[in-house]
Formats: sequence, C-alpha cells, structure tokens
Amino acid sequence: MKKPLNIITNLMQSQRNKSHYSDDELQNIGFREIGDNVLISKFARIYSPEKITLKNNIRIDDFAILSGKITIGNFVHIANYASIIGGESGVVFVIFVE
Repeated sequence: MKKPLNIITNLMQSQRNKSHYSDDELQNIGFREIGDNVLISKFARIYSPEKITLKNNIRIDDFAILSGKITIGNFVHIANYASIIGGESGVVFVIFVE
C-alpha cells in the first residue's frame, strides 16, 4: 500500500502542465527559499519573491496574488483569485499534514 504522502506527491506531479512554471523557471524567480514539488501557475502574480518562502508540495493557481513577507508550509494549496499580502509583519501558512 502506498503512503498517503506519496499519493499526494504523485498526484501533484501529474497535474503539472505548460501553464505552470518549470523547476528552472521557479529557481530563476528569486524566491527566498523554494522546496520540492511546487506548482505555480504562470497566471499567478508574485511580488517581492525575495521575501517569500515556499516549502514542499505547494500549488498556487491562476490569478492568485502573493506579495510581501510570506511563508507557505508543506502541502498547501492557494486557490485561484486568492490574495495574500504579507506586508512587513508577514503571513505564515503552516503544514496541514505530515
């Protein structure tokens, strides 16, 4: 029997398509930190990526906006049209499953 985390990881990898940034493109955006298995739509808007930390197994959908100091933990999905503005204080999304 597969572990649930492997199932989630495999599912996310199967959803990657041309509308998502490639791993190389994600590295070039300039995030403060970026983990593995991160899917970000090319239609999402990222402002001040040097202030944004992304852990593992994250999906960010079309038209989401991320700006300011933000930390997103493992296994987080930011849905379309979400707006996350961290400002100077920051916003943290914690791990929902381990």
